[in-house]
Amino acid sequence: KTETGSTDPSKGLYNVVTMTGDSDGVENNDACVPVTPTPTFAVQKTTTDNPIILASDATTASVKYTVKVTNNGPVDGVFADITDAPTAPTGFTIASVTVNGVTLTSPYIIKGENLTAAAPGNTKSYDVVVNYTVAQASITPTGWTDLAACTSSNGNATSESTKGLYNGAITTKDGDTDGSSNNVACVPVLKPQMRVEKATSTGTSVLGPNDTTVTAAYTVTVTNDGTVEDTSKAVLDTPATVAGFTVKTL
Repeated sequence: KTETGSTDPSKGLYNVVTMTGDSDGVENNDACVPVTPTPTFAVQKTTTDNPIILASDATTASVKYTVKVTNNGPVDGVFADITDAPTAPTGFTIASVTVNGVTLTSPYIIKGENLTAAAPGNTKSYDVVVNYTVAQASITPTGWTDLAACTSSNGNATSESTKGLYNGAITTKDGDTDGSSNNVACVPVLKPQMRVEKATSTGTSVLGPNDTTVTAAYTVTVTNDGTVEDTSKAVLDTPATVAGFTVKTL
């Protein structure tokens, strides 16, 4: 309480004055100001998604992140709003963002909620899913390099926002007591690089005047020049013919 005449110096911010010859006594010589504690919170963002393997014909991609808020203070309270800030590298467009299954519109805000000071109600986690549409033709070779060069998979502040599919959680300084160093996460995007070549080692086929058949041998080689394992697409072999020739077998 805030009043004069408080008799317990162990409570609140207690203060007392004394004066020799105080004519009205000491009963009104002390006062006390109560101290109300405020809640404090910590925010963390993580992802357990593995690198995205983007097939050559893929037009969509999705990444799941988790935002965890913890009341690490002495009293219950409502944490500050958190803005989820996903990036969209060249070739990627954010199609939708959901938080715990609810679709949000930009800006993607997780509204503050009351968290207790004691477990289990002192922590709440939010599943954030970012869905992208992908136009691979717009991604340059440098773009593919940057997408694969994600420097963080979990809460690493040194991550570059231009690398991989980067996502940050933004809140007020007072709303995150453990700082922003664990508020970002990133998922790399990898693309198999399939290459097909055809060659022949038979040289020139010599057709005699009485020959009715001729054979040509070719070698088809499919190579994955990428950094991830993948299954190649079917290869269609289409031999051409000229007048007087018919493909008998292949």
